[in-house]
This record gives sequence, C-alpha cells and structure tokens, in this order.
Amino acid sequence: MATISKTGVRAGDGISRRGLILNLGHMIPRVSAEELNFAMGVACAAAALRGPYPTPSKNEFTILDDGTGQLTTYRFGDSAAARAGFAVMEQFKEQPGKGDALLMRWVELTRLIDDQRMQPYLRNASDGSDAVYVRPEVIEIAAELPFDRDMGFNAQEFFGQLKVRVANPPTTQG
Repeated sequence: MATISKTGVRAGDGISRRGLILNLGHMIPRVSAEELNFAMGVACAAAALRGPYPTPSKNEFTILDDGTGQLTTYRFGDSAAARAGFAVMEQFKEQPGKGDALLMRWVELTRLIDDQRMQPYLRNASDGSDAVYVRPEVIEIAAELPFDRDMGFNAQEFFGQLKVRVANPPTTQG
C-alpha cells in the first residue's frame, strides 16, 4: 500500500518517491501507434459505459496528514474520465508504466484536439454521431513525441512534426 502525504509519496517499502515524480517528462516512454490507438478505443468504450470495465468508485486511496496524523480516505467518482483511465490501466495491469504512458499521451492528444492547427487532420463521422476521425499520422506523432519538462507535448513541435509527416509519408517496400 502506498501512502500519500503532503510531503510526498511513500511506498510500502518506506522509500520516498517525491523526487521521482517531479519534472520527468523526458522519462515518459514512447509507445507504438497501435498501442495508443487500442488504448484510446478502450478509454472511449469505458467512458461510454460499453464494455466490462471496473467501476472507479470501488477504488480508494488514503492520505496521511503528517502534521496531525489524521488519515483521509478518498474514493474515485464514476465519471467518464475515471472509467476511461481505470479501463486502460486494467488492460495494461501487467505493464503499469505502459498504462501510465498511454494515458498521459491520450490526455495530451485530447488537449491538442481543440487547437486550430489540428483541424486539417480531423474529420467528423458521416453517421451523424459526435465521433471524430483523426489521421493516422496524428496518432503516430502522439505515440512517439517526447514529453517536455512540463510533462506534456510541446504544441509547436507536435504540429511541426505532424505537418512534415503528412507531407512526406514513409514509403513502403513492396
């Protein structure tokens, strides 16, 4: 069991992990475009209540106030975002670092979806739903791009690489 306090995270082995979780954008691993696409599908299905995914509200964590010694237990709400996150982590429970990387990349991609520079790479579904299709190159860049020191994608770098990738698609050998 991990205990989270105001001064940091202390794992069951008693070792403080606070220094390890700050400014590690360069340590978020790259993933494959196929993995990211799969994780996004799982996340969207769980968010829409489609699939056998766990209910986040059954999960909890406890925070210790170092000053008072008081323990406070928190439970997750059953929001679409929580269902999505828990479903992805469940799919990658044998590789928790991979699940974290996929979720962080998905969150960063959703942040950039509303950017005007993304519009040429999006297409609304023709079935009248709210679905939006993205070019495969968008997923490829989101899977590969290193995180900056603020733990996110540098938007200028993302769109610069995307423009180049779309203009110069990789050639396939036949």
